[in-house]
Amino acid sequence: MVLRTWQRPQELRLWLRGLHEGLTTDPGGRRPMLWRTVLRLARLGQPPVI
Repeated sequence: MVLRTWQRPQELRLWLRGLHEGLTTDPGGRRPMLWRTVLRLARLGQPPVI
């Protein structure tokens, strides 16, 4: 992903800004996953890791 953006400096700058924001901001609290979501993920072949 990063290698593709080296061709476009503006996109690399945006990517780095998003990375910085993701590492420095508080993500908030966690909530338990609903069973409806677990079933939907399992149906799509991506069951959650327990």
